[in-house]
Amino acid sequence: MAFDKKLAMRNAEKYLSQGKIRAAIGEYRRVTAQDPNDVVTLNMLGDLYVKDNDTDAALKCFKGVAEHYSSQGFAAKAIAVYNKMSRIAPLTTEMSARLAELYRQKGSVVEAKSHYVTLAEDYEKNGRKVEALAIWKQIAALDTKNTEVLEHIGETYLGEGDTAEAIAAFVEMGERHLRAGRTEEGENSFRRAVAADRFSPAALRAMVAFKNEQGSGDEAREMVAGIYREKPGDAEIGKLLFECELMHGSAAEAEATLIQIVAAEPSSYPLLLELSTHYFENEDHASAIRSLVAASDHLIADARFDELAYHVERLREVEPMHLDLLRLDVSTASWQKDEQRYVDLLKLLASAAREADAVDEERSALMQLTMLCPNETYLSQRLKELSTEHGFAESDQSSDSFDAQFFGVSVTSVNESSSPKGSPGSLPAFESTADPKANTHGKSVVSAAANGNGQVNGETSIETVDRLSREIDSIKFYLDSGYNDLALSAAEDLKSEFGLRPEVEELFETIRRNSVRNGAADMEPGTTGPVSLNPAPEQYSANEMEDLFTDLGLDPIDMDRSADFETHYNTAIAYQEMGLTEEAIREFQDAAGLVGPNDGTRRFYSCANMLGHCFMSIGKPHLARTWYERALEVKGLTPEEQQGLWYEYAHSCESDGDTRTAAAFFEKVYIENVGFRDVSQRLERMSVAV
Repeated sequence: MAFDKKLAMRNAEKYLSQGKIRAAIGEYRRVTAQDPNDVVTLNMLGDLYVKDNDTDAALKCFKGVAEHYSSQGFAAKAIAVYNKMSRIAPLTTEMSARLAELYRQKGSVVEAKSHYVTLAEDYEKNGRKVEALAIWKQIAALDTKNTEVLEHIGETYLGEGDTAEAIAAFVEMGERHLRAGRTEEGENSFRRAVAADRFSPAALRAMVAFKNEQGSGDEAREMVAGIYREKPGDAEIGKLLFECELMHGSAAEAEATLIQIVAAEPSSYPLLLELSTHYFENEDHASAIRSLVAASDHLIADARFDELAYHVERLREVEPMHLDLLRLDVSTASWQKDEQRYVDLLKLLASAAREADAVDEERSALMQLTMLCPNETYLSQRLKELSTEHGFAESDQSSDSFDAQFFGVSVTSVNESSSPKGSPGSLPAFESTADPKANTHGKSVVSAAANGNGQVNGETSIETVDRLSREIDSIKFYLDSGYNDLALSAAEDLKSEFGLRPEVEELFETIRRNSVRNGAADMEPGTTGPVSLNPAPEQYSANEMEDLFTDLGLDPIDMDRSADFETHYNTAIAYQEMGLTEEAIREFQDAAGLVGPNDGTRRFYSCANMLGHCFMSIGKPHLARTWYERALEVKGLTPEEQQGLWYEYAHSCESDGDTRTAAAFFEKVYIENVGFRDVSQRLERMSVAV
């Protein structure tokens, strides 16, 4: 027979009127068993258990009622039930935690704090310090004016050896004192943070901010400078000193510090842009350009072309024909494969170089233009004039010097529309459609894939010119690094592919001179000068770096070890660019062995990240995973760096067949940055696959 709830309720009421409590309990139990959501009856059942002196059964009923109200968002009702429970039995840890959370939800700060304190003290008595600290931190967040609890947190963390958390508590305590107008107490809190770890960037930044606010910026700068002298390889302290010097010292001092920082941690190069902006705003355009040039190789390597273009455009508004700026603009156009803009800017560069009597600069620009615009005869004529005037080799004096295989038979100008009208005789300057201040042009990208020798419609493509110059720059790097044999081998390969072009001839001559200087056998000399569209970042030997630091009045930072690292790392990059992945892996591993994950630099991160990419490229995702994991061990990663590593790690896991881990890490990226690369598409694809 079906259960009749109404009949059961009537029976229970009848038993209660007769004083038969246990009989009534039996009927109510039948009701709640059939309908667990009937919290009213469950509450009545709890009350009857209390009368029957069955405390455990009563608490069980009340707990069910409280949880129901809590889950439905009825905090006040849930609190009332928990308070009823506290009258029949002492509050348990679980009950205190629930009451604290419910009072917090309700907005009753005082009551919530009281229960949190009870809970934290109970954890401490039972030796559960981790749980206690978590509760104390909740109390601190709840009571935003409370400094005593932060002091307790800080001291506890110090006792546990967690200096970073202690410093965070002391810093927050200091900031709360300042907001309340208690300046002295605030300063004492910051001093406690610094005392916990005087090399902590977080503690130092807090103290510096306080000093600046109090008008004692010079004192702050001296403090940080003293600490940096004790730990000169610490990039974070160096950055703080740079900021202090920029604000309260001189730009020259800031620049000297920045050279040290970038030497130790190349990823700090964005500070060069900050310095360039400072110089620009103070109308020191020459220094602004110098800082931008120093940052440019890094920006190009990171494909941050728009950012580079912004800074170049801003400076060209005041220095439209500055050679360094034009060179950067040319380089950016080359990397972006914007051929029309590339040609226009080369013409501007040639014109500016001519006005500045920069013969080598003009000649380099002309050599590239004659390849890209062979029908514009005034260009080759001017190149002949330069060769005759300055005694360059005959092979450089006409467009005929360039290999026929490079140009083909039928040649059409890339930029005929910008050719000067009339006789191309002795032109005072090159005409161009380019606006000296313009930074954008329509794109007309030439594809090197159009035919096998880098020609498009019989024309030398920008990709071919660009690749040739990159190969030359790579070989020059080998020479600068002392790898003469490697340079010679690479040059021979270049000769096989491109023929003995003037640039290649010049390269062999450079190798010959380098060999003679080092006591090696002579080589057949070349004659012409090199082409460099995208010069590689300037490399320094250990001695050169030491001299540079000495000239600037700086103390060298473990230069031998740093030089060893740079040698292995840069060689690895060169191998990677040549497609020699196994060799690159070996050099990256050697470089990684010279540094640590948390040695105050980004060097280990760079190596580990590159090793991950290398192993992925040769189809070994399980090894890539290991290196991405090690890269994630590095402290102080920027959000962008961390997201990038999560993404790459997820990709390696997916390639390794571990879709569960891959999905988890793609999801981490998605949570932080929904627009990161193609993470949303990857997650969607993985979801469909599952």
